[in-house]
Amino acid sequence: CGKCSTAENIFYQISALIRMQEVNRIGYNVLKNDYDTDAQRIISYDIWHMELVELTCILEVTLRDFYSNLIYLKYKNYVSGYINDIIDKSTNNDFMNVEKANIHYKKGLNINLKNFISESCWKSFIDLVQIRNTIVHNNGMIDDKFEKSSSFPRIKDSVEGKLIFVD
Repeated sequence: CGKCSTAENIFYQISALIRMQEVNRIGYNVLKNDYDTDAQRIISYDIWHMELVELTCILEVTLRDFYSNLIYLKYKNYVSGYINDIIDKSTNNDFMNVEKANIHYKKGLNINLKNFISESCWKSFIDLVQIRNTIVHNNGMIDDKFEKSSSFPRIKDSVEGKLIFVD
């Protein structure tokens, strides 16, 4: 199908995050000398948000690629563009959300991802996605939906006004 292996894909994604982090740190170190503390905080706010979005992309790609690979192994199918299209269409972007991904893992593979990771890690994945959605869809500003989410009480100390300051 022209795709690289799951391991190569994950390695590529993590390498991209590391490069992004390096460029961000260099840029931040150059800029921080020219700005006051408040401005530095906003610059780091933007940097952390970019990196968080990249991290959620890695989570999504990993969950999706492993799911597809395991489906082919379980059902002894040969790799097919048509079957890939069916999987993609039926799962949409559900692998961005670990809870939705878990539904597919349970239904398609009888695997409950939640059984393999700690409760705190599970909640961190949920928070990661909730914060990513706020960054991408609300320009980083929390709304009523986010304030009512299970993530808000866990990260509320990082919220100032309507902005989430992650580090």
